[in-house]
Formats: sequence, structure tokens, C-alpha cells
Amino acid sequence: MRCECLGFINRLLINIAFSLVSQACFGDDDWYLSKRADIYLKNWGEEHRAGLTADDIRGNYDVHFRISPINSTGFLNWLGVEALTPTVPMKYAPDLRLVIELESETGHILHFYADEFNLYNQDFSKSKTIDCEFKMRFLVRLQLDQDQWEGLRRWVCG
Repeated sequence: MRCECLGFINRLLINIAFSLVSQACFGDDDWYLSKRADIYLKNWGEEHRAGLTADDIRGNYDVHFRISPINSTGFLNWLGVEALTPTVPMKYAPDLRLVIELESETGHILHFYADEFNLYNQDFSKSKTIDCEFKMRFLVRLQLDQDQWEGLRRWVCG
């Protein structure tokens, strides 16, 4: 039973990785290509004495990866940003785990952040609840070292 479960988990992780990489590599001709996406991640379940800021995550991440160039329309759809809704102003800053920087060809940078529970736009005025599936999209990257990730990316992207 254990072997079957581990096999299932490995297949699931590969499917998620394939989904992540293929979304970054392929798209229709009318999709806009951005210069890059930088994704910084701290492990979702870690506890810290103080809430982590975007600068904390950028300076002390567990995983950083860059997708360049990137199909920004497809990536934003993959993140589900269309589901962001206005939020009540927060009394305290969220304890972040994920920082995403999407840079356009003109140099404009769009930020998204996530804590354990929500994805936020760059000024924290909109958010959406995130689930385990959303977190798994990024956790798969923790399972692969840089060579494995680049190999998977080359295999999928050509």
C-alpha cells in the first residue's frame, strides 16, 4: 500500500510540475509575453515569531525560480487573479509565504503575495482564498533540485 501511495504522490507531483511549466511555456498567439516572472517561496507550514514581509521572503527564501519569458496572460489565469475581490483593510500585515513579481517588457512590475490562506494583489486591496491545490502548484518546485527543474523545463518547453 505504501508503495502505491508514494507512486501516486510522485505522479501527482510530476503532473503538477508539468502543468506549471507548460502554462509558462505555451500559449495562443494573442497572449502577451512578459519579460520574466520571479517566484519566491518559503515553506507554507513554517512558523515564525514575527510575520514575514515580502522583503523577508526575497532575502531568505526556500525556493526561487524565474520563468523568462513568460506568457503573462496564461500565468495570471493559472494564478486565478480574476477571482480576487475587494478586501476589508487589514489591521496587521499578513504573514507572507509567497512573492510573485511579474515584469513587463516595459519594466513595469506587478506583484502578488500569498500567506497560508489568501492570495493578494500588490496593494493588498484584493484577495482570494487559496486551497491546498494552489499551494501544491508551488510545493512541487521544492521537490526538484535545480538540475531536475531545468531538465523538466527543457523537456516540456523544448
